[in-house]
Amino acid sequence: MRVDQPMIVYDRKCMLCSTSMAFVIRHDRQRLFRLVPAQSELGRAAYRDHGLDPDALATMIVIDGGRARTESDAALHILASLGWPWRAVAVARIVPCPVRNAVYRWVARNRYRWFGTRHACALPGADEAQ
Repeated sequence: MRVDQPMIVYDRKCMLCSTSMAFVIRHDRQRLFRLVPAQSELGRAAYRDHGLDPDALATMIVIDGGRARTESDAALHILASLGWPWRAVAVARIVPCPVRNAVYRWVARNRYRWFGTRHACALPGADEAQ
């Protein structure tokens, strides 16, 4: 899959994920990221292309510069790309990846129960739609 612009593939059914993408929209002043719901054909293809089950939605995917990042690496890459002060969160990379990913997976497993689900997709504003 060829990606011209950094792309975030996220679970649009998940309230935590949708709220996180609203945060990205607000703070991505350079409009770096293209947001793609995992439930879309493009999102499902991205999961398959990177060896992930498009029905499990266990992680978001960030595809940037031909490289795919998942789990905590994806989240930290997004924040680091948003600039200051969010870039400061990159200091979390000192925590070993297996530890960060264990926390990510724990939140991911419980996200629907803790944060709820969205039954309708929120539409982006005209300045956000691409």
